[in-house]
Amino acid sequence: MRLMILAVVALSASQAAADPCDIAAARIAAQVGGSVRTRIGPAIKMQHPEAANFSLDCKGAIISRVSGSKDDPGSVAGFAQLIARTSSLALGTTEDQAAGVMLSCVRAASRAAGTLKEAKASGLKVECFVKGDYVALEVTRP
Repeated sequence: MRLMILAVVALSASQAAADPCDIAAARIAAQVGGSVRTRIGPAIKMQHPEAANFSLDCKGAIISRVSGSKDDPGSVAGFAQLIARTSSLALGTTEDQAAGVMLSCVRAASRAAGTLKEAKASGLKVECFVKGDYVALEVTRP
């Protein structure tokens, strides 16, 4: 019984220690069908089947950056949709606005494969890199 009480107290303490950014990341992960893996400093590492790497960065209590990469052959549509949806939930934009800026960036990066490109619109800044099957996206509010 005493061990059970200690476990409940420890669980309550860990939930109380979660900051608003951790809570938002867990909510977003659930909404996009992913999970939170770990937090290291401001970076919250996520897991999702559409992304090789997937993370959110916090600035204070607010999510300030969504990033991810995909490195397997095939369509990147599911990956792009994941980053667009996550950006809409985390950065307060619409999924269509995020997808539009991302598409503009990826088109430019595809024409200059292996070069980091940037696109800005709808209050978002997207940096992207495309080389072969590898695609990396980072979405922020400038």
